[in-house]
Amino acid sequence: MSSTKSIFGDIVLPFWIFTAAFLFLFTGIHWIIIIQMKRVDEVVSVSMITGFILALIASLVFMWKRINRLKQLKNDRMAHYLLATLIIGIPNAFAQEYLIRESGKLTILDHIGEYYRYDPTRYYRVRQFYTDKQHTALYLQEFISGKHKEDLNFQINAAVPVLDAVTDTAGTMPHFWLCVSYKHTMKTDASLEEQRRVRDSFTTQAEKTFYQTDFHDFEYWQTIPDDGKKDDYFYVQNDHGQIRRDALLFLPREGSFKDRSQSPRNGLLISLAGSMILWPIFAYSCGRSRPKYKRKPDAA
Repeated sequence: MSSTKSIFGDIVLPFWIFTAAFLFLFTGIHWIIIIQMKRVDEVVSVSMITGFILALIASLVFMWKRINRLKQLKNDRMAHYLLATLIIGIPNAFAQEYLIRESGKLTILDHIGEYYRYDPTRYYRVRQFYTDKQHTALYLQEFISGKHKEDLNFQINAAVPVLDAVTDTAGTMPHFWLCVSYKHTMKTDASLEEQRRVRDSFTTQAEKTFYQTDFHDFEYWQTIPDDGKKDDYFYVQNDHGQIRRDALLFLPREGSFKDRSQSPRNGLLISLAGSMILWPIFAYSCGRSRPKYKRKPDAA
């Protein structure tokens, strides 16, 4: 058997089969346990992390002996196992995101008050509604990020009450909100005067953009899951106080609802094509596959 056929049969083809099988099985389990149980928003981030962990374990178990047969690895085997994990895990992450977006149902409401007539879904389209911008809730956050704490971030979380009509503006804290956020980043080594100037300019521009936004231009809304993303908006406050913990928060989404899955679908196809190309390049660059068994020395 030639060296090319040996590497293809021992390393490349088994890895392709393993990647396809892992993607199929994990996506199937995800669809059955998570999507069918209607617990998408609670475990989506957990499922992504679990996918990468299982990909690492599976690549170590299934590909350990096969990768060890490549003669030029020496002491960098773990790096190649991590490469195998990424080649498996990245398409898997895109596949799960694609599954989540495609499985989300769009519920069409004539007005926001019809929300409780239907079972909760991930996406909504409301034909008639009024956004009470006079009672907008705003909250400015400042935080430092970066490996060396070099980035100063300004983030404004804004929420506007969603009502059936303008006549509903009076009363207690509303129950439905449309939420948006604006963010600006600068370097922490700037002077305090420069930081204040940038913060004030950003705040003014963000508020102007918010009040000029016509939320009727968005084709559909997405519910904010009960996780850290939703918690960001419970700090915002208007004349009635902070948003209630039982409030329903939505993110306005641009673009066609039919095209919502285009990005993860393209990512899945590109990453799969990349894995089909990168793994053979890696395998052949490492040289001839070692024999499965050591040959016994010839008798003297």
